[in-house]
Amino acid sequence: MFRFFLLILSLITFASCHNSTLDDASYIEDVLETEVVEYSEEVNINFYKEMNAKFTVSTSVQNNFVTEITKLVQQAKGKWNFNSKKLDIYVVGANRQSVINLCDVYGNCSSDLEPFIFAMNGSEAFYSLRENTYGEEGIVVFFDTVFEDISFKRLAFHELFHAYQFHHKNASSIGALQVDGPWLIEGGAELFSELILYQLGYHTEEKFNSQMELKLLSKEEYLSGTIPLNKIQYGSSLRPYYLGAWFTVYVISEIGYETYLVDFYEDLHTFGIEQTIQKYFSTDIAGLIDNFNTFLNQENDVLLIELTRILS
Repeated sequence: MFRFFLLILSLITFASCHNSTLDDASYIEDVLETEVVEYSEEVNINFYKEMNAKFTVSTSVQNNFVTEITKLVQQAKGKWNFNSKKLDIYVVGANRQSVINLCDVYGNCSSDLEPFIFAMNGSEAFYSLRENTYGEEGIVVFFDTVFEDISFKRLAFHELFHAYQFHHKNASSIGALQVDGPWLIEGGAELFSELILYQLGYHTEEKFNSQMELKLLSKEEYLSGTIPLNKIQYGSSLRPYYLGAWFTVYVISEIGYETYLVDFYEDLHTFGIEQTIQKYFSTDIAGLIDNFNTFLNQENDVLLIELTRILS
């Protein structure tokens, strides 16, 4: 049986979430009342009222890692303006027993343990759409490991963008919006995880462009092949995340940055993919992908110029 008790912490260090440079993103101090519930010696839960986020953390996770995650959550929620969404965030560590205990807090351990173990091994972070302790949906899980700093930030922001994508009240499942592959949803998360690094000053413009050029690695193979973008599966050599990021660039070039971030996702969850694409592009999925292929067929230098234009 778990034993628990309450602790009250009065001073938590948070990061600024509305600014666009690295200096602006430095830590600020704020005095908040934070409730910490400790479950056995292995798991503790911190509820950050100002962020509408609850962190359930294995005690094998280093404190500075948890501090970094809270900083990134606040930055993402501020930049994408979804602070009203309540999130459960589970942070696993390298100790298997602590992961099992954390999974018990998460619930339904018999079916949900393996993803935690997978994350514990340093393989991945994942986002799961399911009912959380607030009666809403949206859980983000990160792993604790030795990791190159910017790579961790990129991964964290990728998963947090999934939380943004599904923060709408009518949000359906990720699977329902994939339509055979990860092109649409994962592509959006891939682009915006790079973009927010640039917007917050973690990336220079040159680094951002080089990362986006890297995502064109499978362009020629894709354009010379017969598999449409929405049929490319996870793990394919065609790199659906990368191609999906450029598909997102194309979508934004057609409908605009703010429309993509706000109205487009609202409509996806309200009307579904087919109707939403028809509304914004006056075509179906196949037609939209054909148009994207024409866009992608431009020289890389031209695509990077277009990238700068639409995101400036």
